[in-house]
Amino acid sequence: METTKKTQLTTIIIAAFILVVAIVGGVYVYNQKEAEINALMVEKVNTNQMMQQKDSIMFDMDNSFYEIENNLKVIKEKRNQISMVQSAEGGKKNRKQAILEDIKLLDNLVDENNKKIADLEQKLKKSGVNMKSYEKRLQALTETIEAQNTEIAELKKEIEGKNSSLAEFYTKLKNMD
Repeated sequence: METTKKTQLTTIIIAAFILVVAIVGGVYVYNQKEAEINALMVEKVNTNQMMQQKDSIMFDMDNSFYEIENNLKVIKEKRNQISMVQSAEGGKKNRKQAILEDIKLLDNLVDENNKKIADLEQKLKKSGVNMKSYEKRLQALTETIEAQNTEIAELKKEIEGKNSSLAEFYTKLKNMD
């Protein structure tokens, strides 16, 4: 009987030991999984923040592109108006003043566009996000603005030439009186 009791006691001790090992192992696995879950949650938060930052940058860039494109439309419209005013007969001062004001507006819009493009390029570089489509769009806008700058410079030269022609005409008219 004593051997049975010893066997039973040994079995109970072994079972208790196995149970303790199983509990310790379970707690260890639970802690490992908990740490893994926490790491994944931190990664998820970081990813969401990056996505929000990227969305914010893209929204800012889209708004800036829209403003630049609208400015380019205004520049084109004003350029056409200047051409129409120049082709109209007569050299009244109010037309001259209107042309000069339009050219000043064009210069201001071009400067504003250049600043916005520089700002966009800086934001794109800071974001660290590789957005080839935005880079291509920025390049196209820059080229358009450069072309319009050239056209504005040509218009200014043309106006200066017409101003000198008007001055000569006015001088001749005065001499005739």
